[in-house]
Order: sequence, then structure tokens, then C-alpha cells
Amino acid sequence: MSPANSSSASTSTLTREPFVPYRPFPAIIEAYYIYDLSFATLKTFKLCDGTASSSSPNSKDALFSVQVHTGYIPRKPLGMKPGLILHNGPSHKDPILAAAGAESFWSAAWWAFNANSLVFLPPVHPTRDSTKDDMVVEAMVAENLDGDEGVAFRLSMVVGSPGEERIELFEWRKLKCPESKTIGFHLFSRTPRNGPETVEPRENEPLATITWPKATSYFKKAFTLELKGRVLDGSLGQRGTIMVVTTALRLRFLRGAGQMTKVYIGVASKSPRGGVCPA
Repeated sequence: MSPANSSSASTSTLTREPFVPYRPFPAIIEAYYIYDLSFATLKTFKLCDGTASSSSPNSKDALFSVQVHTGYIPRKPLGMKPGLILHNGPSHKDPILAAAGAESFWSAAWWAFNANSLVFLPPVHPTRDSTKDDMVVEAMVAENLDGDEGVAFRLSMVVGSPGEERIELFEWRKLKCPESKTIGFHLFSRTPRNGPETVEPRENEPLATITWPKATSYFKKAFTLELKGRVLDGSLGQRGTIMVVTTALRLRFLRGAGQMTKVYIGVASKSPRGGVCPA
């Protein structure tokens, strides 16, 4: 039986080390909603292999499960912060791999005008004894760009393979494809491989692209995430790849809440609760 078709129990047995994906993330990830009569699964969706031949979401195997956390009942690692929890397997009973949410329970409300996020990632050097209490929290800050450039979501974190770790600053920036009418975001690194930090992102080296579904698929499909460049070749390490997937999930959450428009983030930046990304 392949990992994609394994039960929750069998995938958990494959997860010998905490915070290590039980299988690699596919180059193209498609996220689909799961609708069920039970409240628990009403708030979940699945991440599937977008390179698979089947075009039907019902026939696609779930590789990783994602739960929406409302925050009404505290749960680690988010506590009372509304957000999303990424599980290391196809079931919400599988171990937690990462999470992302609002800065607080109240800041998640639309009228709070706060589009900043907290991203809960694996420790830089996880061990067999690592738990949810050892997760590292990174801030992802929303910011308006100059002119008609739209908005950006930025965070810095430690990435790289063991022994080659480094801090990089990343930026999700609105996708520009007027000819195809595709809507979404590109992920860039703002940190060059050599020399001081640049002001502009390396737009010729996108690390990932997230696109939203067409209106006809809106209630079935959440998004499509394509991993590229240094994410695919492993240069960012497993932790970097987990960051890409987790922040993409958070972007989908912000979009659904109407919190990623330039007007909204503009008001948020002038609010005492708003923020600016460190240069």
C-alpha cells in the first residue's frame, strides 16, 4: 500500500522523527475542501498531488490534512489564535507538522484591521523528543507596495540543509499575469546568495506560485501551489519547504477573510495593531 493510500495509523508509524514529512511534498500541490456532516471534518481540506493523472478531486488521494482552527477552544500550537494546522499525513489524527494563524483571537476579526500572521514551524534542529512546545514562531507581516504593485507578505527565518543553515527574508508578492488572467502570488527571496540584502526581490527566481481557482471550482478547490527553483532542488531544506506550504495556507485563509486587499492593509498599517516589515 502506498503512503498516499495508507491509514492514519500506518502513516504515523512512518513518522519516526517529529516534524519530518513522512513523504516529500509534490512539485504541484492542489488543495481541496472536504465536506462532511460532522463538524470536525467540515473545517478541513486535503492537500493532493497535482501531478497525478486524475482530474477529479474525489479520486485524488489526500497526502496531507489541513484543519481550520477557530480559536474558540485552545489547542497547541495556536492556542486561541484562529488559523490552520498542517498535519503530517492524510488525517487530522496524524502529528502536527506546522501551523499558521492570527496574532491573537481578536486580531483575526475583519474589523480589527490586522493582516499580520504568526507561523509555527519545526525547530531548526528537531530531535526524537521534540514536541509542539519546541516549535519556532515566525512573524509574517503584511505590507502595501508602492504604486500599483499591490501587497506583499514578508517573513525571515532560518533555512538550509543541516550544516548550511542561514537566515533569509522571503516575500509573497501578487502575481502579474494579465494575459492569462491568473490570480495569485509568487514567493521570492529578498536575500541574495552573496553580499548585503537587496531592496528588490529576485523576480527571476520565484520559489513558489499559489493560484486561486476559477469561479466554477471555488467551492471545491482552495488553491494550487507550485514549488519551484531552490524549493524543488532542496536548497532551502525541509524546514524551508514546510514554510512555503504553511504560508501558502495562511494566504488562502487571509483571502477568504477579505484581509489581503491594498485598502485593508493600508488601514491596518495606520492602526496601532498594524505593523511594518523590518528592512
